[in-house]
Amino acid sequence: MNKSYQKQKGAAVLLVSIVLLVGVTLITIFAARVGVMDQRISGNEYRHKEAFMAAEAALEQGAAYLQKNPALYTGEDAGWSDCTGNTTTQATFPCKIADTEYEKVYSIIVSTSSIDPMSNMVDLSSGANFETYLVFTTSASGNVVTIAAVGESLDETGEMIVQTSFVQEELIQPGELPPLMAHSLNLNGGFTIVPNPNGAGPGQPVSAWVNTLEGSSSGSWKTCHLDNYRNGDDICTEEFTDASSSGAAGWGGCACVENLSEAGDPQHDIIVETGAFPSPFEFVFGTSDYGEIKEKFKANGTVLADDCSTLTQSLLDGLDKPWVWVTNGCNVPEIGTQARPIILVVESANGDDAQINASTDLWGLLFALGDLKANGKALIHGYLIAEGTADLANGTYDQVYDPDIAESLVDDETNTLLSKQSFSWITRTR
Repeated sequence: MNKSYQKQKGAAVLLVSIVLLVGVTLITIFAARVGVMDQRISGNEYRHKEAFMAAEAALEQGAAYLQKNPALYTGEDAGWSDCTGNTTTQATFPCKIADTEYEKVYSIIVSTSSIDPMSNMVDLSSGANFETYLVFTTSASGNVVTIAAVGESLDETGEMIVQTSFVQEELIQPGELPPLMAHSLNLNGGFTIVPNPNGAGPGQPVSAWVNTLEGSSSGSWKTCHLDNYRNGDDICTEEFTDASSSGAAGWGGCACVENLSEAGDPQHDIIVETGAFPSPFEFVFGTSDYGEIKEKFKANGTVLADDCSTLTQSLLDGLDKPWVWVTNGCNVPEIGTQARPIILVVESANGDDAQINASTDLWGLLFALGDLKANGKALIHGYLIAEGTADLANGTYDQVYDPDIAESLVDDETNTLLSKQSFSWITRTR
């Protein structure tokens, strides 16, 4: 009886062992499958990241290309071709991305499937390739240019499409600017202003537009039309440029030969606003939000935390946009050119305002968020605008409206910027 029991006990152990072995085997197989799946997931994620980083690089390059070619915003550049009406391409990438159909593509190669104007502009050091496309459409708010960037993983099995749409914004609002604009103007001194000949409408010259005028009878100040601001027989704005001499043979020899307004006899070119006077900042930039405009300067030009002591022409030449915002007052240096005038905004700090001193040549727009002072002989080609008071009592400067400066300040190269409208991405696996 005992022997039979012992035999049955051994069979039970064997059965349990087999069951445990089968269980361990199943667990091992399951764990192996989970490990393989984890490896596949990790590999897919890695390829996804490779493709995404490549697409992001393509997107940055496309944005830089668009920023350097602002004329593309119009959709009229010779490189744009129609997507619609072309059965070969209108339903293919990038004329159609996901469910969105675009009107135009930049440098489309018609009748082929290779719509690839900026293909493989850069091979990343990792070997991952990317391609960049520009597509165009219109909306209720204006033209929209979309950058469609394609990135590939190293093994070319993963692909990411990243899209960002941009609209065109302007820093300075379009419209005529007066050479001098301020809430309050002290009009005593020895200065000369050559007015904007059409500042108040065709044939209506404006030298200054102010809310309050403090004096006008003392000093030797004067204004005159463009054709009366001369050096001998030469009309200065037609003869001289930023490369011309500032001495007697050049701009330094220019003077009014016939006055429009003068001390004791201001004429219609000095406009004292009897109604509501606008904020000069909002009039120029289209908003009263200083912070918003300052961020645009920071992103496209520069913000200097000093008193203009580091502002040089070489610094200005190195900026994407000739936009400089100074946070600690400013003794204005010689700065800007006729082709690339500066837009300079000055914050007041510790009582320091924007000051124009002797021997200064400024080409562009100087905007003082506080007060503006002119203390000596300087030559201003463009505009002086102050949110506070423009004190010209000690000023002996010349301020000259220059139509070339006016045009340069609002052209695409100087005045426009990219504004991101939307962002999206599509993942594709080959």
